[in-house]
Amino acid sequence: MEEFKEEIREDCEMGSGVICRAAKYNSTKPNMRGSIEIPLTVFDLGLDPYESTLYYMYKFLAACRGTCCEPNKSVAKKCGMSEKKLKETKKQLARPRDELGGLPLIKITARQKENGGRTTDLIEITDIWDENFLHFLNKKT
Repeated sequence: MEEFKEEIREDCEMGSGVICRAAKYNSTKPNMRGSIEIPLTVFDLGLDPYESTLYYMYKFLAACRGTCCEPNKSVAKKCGMSEKKLKETKKQLARPRDELGGLPLIKITARQKENGGRTTDLIEITDIWDENFLHFLNKKT
């Protein structure tokens, strides 16, 4: 576990290097390398275009680890939105959703440098695969 935490810390310090490292990892499904999986229930949540775009970007940046610590400025640029809009949208993605049993799509952990200054947030993608399964199990076709 400590080794895993150290790898996350190293990735966070590398900024966009997270993408490069994630692309190097072998997927358990060889035909899925270089792709992400989106639970289909996300499409039934009524996300606005900003929320969808940001969620998909975080899924991409989090790749195999489920976490991302890319700077807001960099993510905003990749998503084609302002930093202000990114911060607003990030809060929306982090709110609990009844449709997901009270889970948010992402969890945000504010981080600080050793000197007390702010650094990038740690974004964790919430595992909603069980909720996705139940959603479609109960959904009438």
